Amino acid sequence: MSFSSVTIVGAGPVSGSIAVAIARLGTPVTIVRAARADLARVLGRIERRLGWEVDAGTLSPAESTVIRARIDAAPDLSAHAAAALVIESTSGDSRSRRALLATLEASLSPGSVLAANAPAQDLTALAEVLRRRDQFVGMRFFRAGFAPAPASSLVELSLLADTAPGVSAACRAFCTRLSKDLVVQAESPPRIGYREYLHGSA
Repeated sequence: MSFSSVTIVGAGPVSGSIAVAIARLGTPVTIVRAARADLARVLGRIERRLGWEVDAGTLSPAESTVIRARIDAAPDLSAHAAAALVIESTSGDSRSRRALLATLEASLSPGSVLAANAPAQDLTALAEVLRRRDQFVGMRFFRAGFAPAPASSLVELSLLADTAPGVSAACRAFCTRLSKDLVVQAESPPRIGYREYLHGSA
């Protein structure tokens, strides 16, 4: 399993920086807004960031043009359905993020992987509403600012006990390409599942 295309759901500064890091790998990226957001502003930030790197000498103008061409933006969630990897990177509370993840999962292609830009300790709670927990991981991106520096020098990959071996291997390979400082966290599932809790079978 490999990721031939990536969709990032969330139009904040971190999402744009993640998009640049992934586009550097040669992978097409689409940024999708999860709420009311100005996608033109997001793409403008990306272009400024690439311009800073050209000015700093870390990218040539030609390399900047190629990276920018790999990044697209879409105004609604329908754009994520065909992506091999979908990364949720929003700033809402846990309840709204779980609702968004459930919405994304419902229209995801059967072999696609869903990831949340979240710390390991939040992963089990976010996964409670998902049916395909074996295809869900956490990818937390650090140092993803818009300074003229590498897009992300540290990625934390979090795996559930349910995470499928093929998904784990693909995500490890992908994150290793993104960051030389990959950290892998394994998190155990809760003793009682969310659905069991709702149905009073504790």
